[in-house]
Amino acid sequence: MVGSAKQSSVFPWDILMSLALRQFGWPPAEVWQVTPRELFMAVDALSRSRAAPNRQQVDALMSRFPDQGTDVNIGRSNKNFKETT
Repeated sequence: MVGSAKQSSVFPWDILMSLALRQFGWPPAEVWQVTPRELFMAVDALSRSRAAPNRQQVDALMSRFPDQGTDVNIGRSNKNFKETT
């Protein structure tokens, strides 16, 4: 029924659109550019529980991708940092 106010749909557009706009923070133009497969992959990634990285993994990432021009390592390796006791 074209133009009917009550249309049934097998595809859960309302749920997926809500996730894309609210949970992922995608702007509407981006939402309409993704394929249903990409949207389902994003939802799947969101639903998987992952453990937080351990200290060794964080240190390895910080070494591999250092922040430049900021003092993000205050308290760890900043020579000008004075620890208070």
